[in-house]
Amino acid sequence: VLSRCMSLSVVSLASSDIVLDQITGDMIAATWPHIEPLLQKGIDKVATEQTTAAILAGLAEHRYQLWAVYRKDKPLPLLAAIATYVRQTNKGQVAVIDTIGGRDLSEWFGAVLDRYIALAKEHGITRIQIDGRPGWARQLTGFRKVRVTMERNI
Repeated sequence: VLSRCMSLSVVSLASSDIVLDQITGDMIAATWPHIEPLLQKGIDKVATEQTTAAILAGLAEHRYQLWAVYRKDKPLPLLAAIATYVRQTNKGQVAVIDTIGGRDLSEWFGAVLDRYIALAKEHGITRIQIDGRPGWARQLTGFRKVRVTMERNI
């Protein structure tokens, strides 16, 4: 089922065996058993109000977009799952990468981020935002800090 579902909206990355695939419509339910555990893995790494149930509800309401990352020659197991949304700000539309969960980051992250940025530009979006753990900053070349969240255990 996953191979058939994912072939509907494949966006191949140039000179790569990695695929970034937007999952839409009925394919969300069909692929959710493979995607949900990866999103949960990303959620579990931080203190957040985000849940996979909230992402699923956001997908049903067309507020979120869902992406799968996989090897072209071996779709399962997935390399990653990504939940995104677009929000309006006083400075225009911003594409927000909300939740990422996966494995083998060095194999796919740079190419997938580049492709996502290109897709956002094609849709008139001029900024991308990612909130995450401090370790993400090492992966996000070309990004700058625009705000900081401070936390203290009490």
